[in-house]
Amino acid sequence: MLIIHPHWPPSNTVGVHRVRLIANELHEIGWKAMVVTIDENDCEEPIALDTNQLVAPGIEVFKVRANPVKKILGKRLIGDIGIRGWHAMRRKAEEILSNEQVKFIWFSLPSWYTPLMGSGLSRQFKVPFGMDYRDPWVYELAEHQKGLNRATFTVTIARILEPIALRNIALISGVSEGYLGVPRF
Repeated sequence: MLIIHPHWPPSNTVGVHRVRLIANELHEIGWKAMVVTIDENDCEEPIALDTNQLVAPGIEVFKVRANPVKKILGKRLIGDIGIRGWHAMRRKAEEILSNEQVKFIWFSLPSWYTPLMGSGLSRQFKVPFGMDYRDPWVYELAEHQKGLNRATFTVTIARILEPIALRNIALISGVSEGYLGVPRF
């Protein structure tokens, strides 16, 4: 199985551990787990080198480089690691899918943007793909978040992109049944 997720140990974000545990379990039940991720030097959060010891031996990890954070007037314009590393992860995934016997492609959300490559990779290489929701992509804004601001922009873009990411999907999993309901489009 090919796992495409921008964070991996020694990153210590919450999502890293869910993805790591899935990869470790796959390995233990006889599946070959391969992970395409972003090099920790391109991540913004602190790293925890000890988390590398939590990865099962034999999991192949392919680290790619992401573009630097884009800023305008000192403000982050493009910081999301999934956007900054999208093309590099896609190229590495294509290389792996061209040379390896891959049975399934799996994405874990967030980052929200990496699963946008799922349908195209699935169609190009005839390999099914799935997504795991740790958090909802589309959600209702609280009253204080409404208006012309970043939160409204983010949810508006999510309403457009989520249906695109879900095209031809073979599997949706999640940490909450509420995430697995009827798509919100």
